[in-house]
Amino acid sequence: MIQQERMKFMLERIHRAWQIQGCVCNVDGVILAMTADDEEKVLSVSPDAGLIKELYEKCRAGSLPVVAMEEDMIYYMAFLDEEERMYLIGPIAAEKLTFSQYHTYRRRHGITEQNYRIPYLLPTRALACLSMVYYMVTGRMVSEKELMRENKELEKIPDREHSFYQLQQDSEENRRFSYRNEKEWLARIENGALQEQKVQINAENMQKMERIGKLARNNSFKQYEYMAISQICLASRAAMRGGMNTFDAYTLSDMYYQKVSECTDVMELLNICLMVEQDFSEQVRLAKERNKKENYIEQCKDYIARHRTTKFSISQMAAELGVSRSYLSRHFSEQAGITLQDYVLQTRLEAAANMLRFSKEQIGTIAEYLCFPSQSYFTERFRKQYGMTPGEYRRENQIIDFHGTEI
Repeated sequence: MIQQERMKFMLERIHRAWQIQGCVCNVDGVILAMTADDEEKVLSVSPDAGLIKELYEKCRAGSLPVVAMEEDMIYYMAFLDEEERMYLIGPIAAEKLTFSQYHTYRRRHGITEQNYRIPYLLPTRALACLSMVYYMVTGRMVSEKELMRENKELEKIPDREHSFYQLQQDSEENRRFSYRNEKEWLARIENGALQEQKVQINAENMQKMERIGKLARNNSFKQYEYMAISQICLASRAAMRGGMNTFDAYTLSDMYYQKVSECTDVMELLNICLMVEQDFSEQVRLAKERNKKENYIEQCKDYIARHRTTKFSISQMAAELGVSRSYLSRHFSEQAGITLQDYVLQTRLEAAANMLRFSKEQIGTIAEYLCFPSQSYFTERFRKQYGMTPGEYRRENQIIDFHGTEI
């Protein structure tokens, strides 16, 4: 019991001095002590059985403390005492981790605590901690240089703050999205190109978003907050270029800005980042469809105006516009609020009214010129449209010249 208390006391001191977690376990992998605070609250997460077994075997194979490195430059330090209890110190990060790297680590080790954090510590400082703890437990002295030589994996990590920072910056430049990637992202929105499958939050997508650049120093929440705001701004402008109504684009972007301001954790911000592209792309797609329909309406009206003095069918007009007769008829009625047949008749009646006002052509000639099947049919339709016969309309509306005679 006294030995266990000593273990806890030592682990607490390690945590206070270096913010590193630790534990002690026996040959069967049973945890004997873990990092805790003064109120006996456990501060560390139990390492998984596979990790304990791997480190135990590595410790038995050598005579000095060992260092084990895993993905994202996360490492552990361990050694055995005389009774073959293993002292495990870690995890420790050799570089500052991103949110996605934390997410990947938690999934890899089955850690459910969302706020779990790994301390960042350069190996030279971490090895000083290991050297001291090893001496306290075993009474044997070993220097940091000896530990570095014994653990070749650590040689890959620069031991000076400046060179490490430079390496980190170079690495970030290599990982950063190119301008081409940004243009492709904007083009997808501008073209209303929706992705076939809904984008999910996973480690790969988080890493892609982090490659945009470093927008905040040592603050994952601010990094994603600034990233979300930038994406909303760029996406709204791309959507406007793609044909989305300016007012609607500003309204949608304002809605997303408000959502960002209400976020309380990184996952909420990530969801917004993933939703922005899909939402603005969908609005552009709908705008393009509306514009296309409206364009068909204008093309129809132009076709009818050019062919008002010739006989044609709706099928002929649809074929020239490259759509089916039923599609053209349906969408014209929906958008213009009048059937195609009635619009053709209305256009020819308006042309007839102008000819009655500005020419001396016979009513029968006007009816034939504008492709009415007979003069009686023309008179009937004209009376229904204008409330009078063509002759009555001419008498009331014909233009009078300066000499007081009818044109």
